[in-house]
Amino acid sequence: MHAGSEPTAGSLTAVLDRALESRTAGTARAVVGRVDTDGALTAARRLLEKAAVITR
Repeated sequence: MHAGSEPTAGSLTAVLDRALESRTAGTARAVVGRVDTDGALTAARRLLEKAAVITR
């Protein structure tokens, strides 16, 4: 949403405005049950599993 590498007050405000739109909130409610919250843990486990296979 922001043009440069650093966010600005304007770009952050635009993102917040979009996040608070009723359409965005409705979409979030529709997918909330399908979102995994352990993505980093799952990725780490998969990485360790692959590393174990390689070292055997």
